[in-house]
Amino acid sequence: LEKAREAYLGCAAWIFVICGTVFIICTWVLLRVLYKKGRWNIGRILDTSKPSGRGFAADLCCFFGGMFMSLGCSLLIEKLPVPESWLEANEESVSALMQGSLLSFVLSASIVAPIVEEIVFRGIFHSSLRDAIPLRQPWPAIIAGTVSSLAFGIYHGNILQGIYTFLFALLLVAVYERTGSVWSSVRMHMGFNSTWLFMLVFQRVFKEDSPVSIPLFLGLAAVCIALVFMFAPKRQEDAESSDDQNADGLDYVGRYV
Repeated sequence: LEKAREAYLGCAAWIFVICGTVFIICTWVLLRVLYKKGRWNIGRILDTSKPSGRGFAADLCCFFGGMFMSLGCSLLIEKLPVPESWLEANEESVSALMQGSLLSFVLSASIVAPIVEEIVFRGIFHSSLRDAIPLRQPWPAIIAGTVSSLAFGIYHGNILQGIYTFLFALLLVAVYERTGSVWSSVRMHMGFNSTWLFMLVFQRVFKEDSPVSIPLFLGLAAVCIALVFMFAPKRQEDAESSDDQNADGLDYVGRYV
């Protein structure tokens, strides 16, 4: 059994990459077919638009905002009196994808996982729940964002990871609601999960015990996130709704959290 467990852990990342890739392709095809037939409007989450200067800047800010957020939170957790059992459970969960090769870890943690999780939790779960709540905006987005973020935290399977992924998911919801594109939250999620690629570089400049590291990284994350809301183009569905309602003399309430 121990040898079988070691063999599984050694290829767990590749299994996730393969299954995740199949899921992404099948989901994309299904949503696009349903969207074009007008049976499920959720297919719009996978729409892509031609990049613009402002959009490209927002994309970069999404990625680096997630990266700086992860760096700051990682250093902050080390300073907090977190129970040892929480740390061990979190480490065991993370290390499951690190047993294989570097390539498999990069593909699974930094590329496939962000795409799969954002499509499921922000694209499908959050959007479907938000659209089903018969309340005046922004309450549907707030309620759906809280519930989907809580589900995202529970999904990670341990207390420590559940807490910080819940808080991070609230930020991902806000970014998704602002841009109307799941790819914006994907980029931020990729930045968050890719921190380890840059950790060695940052550790050469800022020591882990440096008191300036935590506020610096969290401050940079806040700046990047603020720039996302400044640079990101207005979500297409909101713009269309606004034009339609203005033409009818109605007031429009946008979907923002």
